[in-house]
Amino acid sequence: MREIPKKNYVILLVIIILTILLTIYLGNWYKATQYMNIDENILAERLPEVKLAEIDTFLQENPNIIIYIASSTNQENKVFEKKLYDYIVKNNLTNSFVYLNKNDVLEQQIIDLQKKYGSEDIKNINMTFIPNFYVVQDGKITNFYNRTGKISYQDAIKFLKEVGF
Repeated sequence: MREIPKKNYVILLVIIILTILLTIYLGNWYKATQYMNIDENILAERLPEVKLAEIDTFLQENPNIIIYIASSTNQENKVFEKKLYDYIVKNNLTNSFVYLNKNDVLEQQIIDLQKKYGSEDIKNINMTFIPNFYVVQDGKITNFYNRTGKISYQDAIKFLKEVGF
């Protein structure tokens, strides 16, 4: 019987290790691309969604919440929303946040919401930029975080901590 050289075993071991590493890398790459290709944002999928028609009843039942208004199809804030969701879960705030889909409401409806539920200090401030946080305390919008375009995670978390969330 012929003896197999030890270098062949080493080469086989290297090939197996490289194959395993390549498989792990390709699996992680696939998961990352799948996550980035999701059309619906993570907050729309995992937070309770409130409809504008239900807002009166909802605020009576939940007078102290944060309403996050954003477009469910906006890809620009996807990474921010993933980090925000992780913050919400980590700090056990899932019952304090609700999601309002901007695609379901008109800008005038947001202005009407602000006028109806806004405190006297903020009724006449333009809060129509999306995405946006509305802080609701005792059924009134008492504060808001409003920036055009992409939201900074650090600024948003700083704001949430300032308002007690």
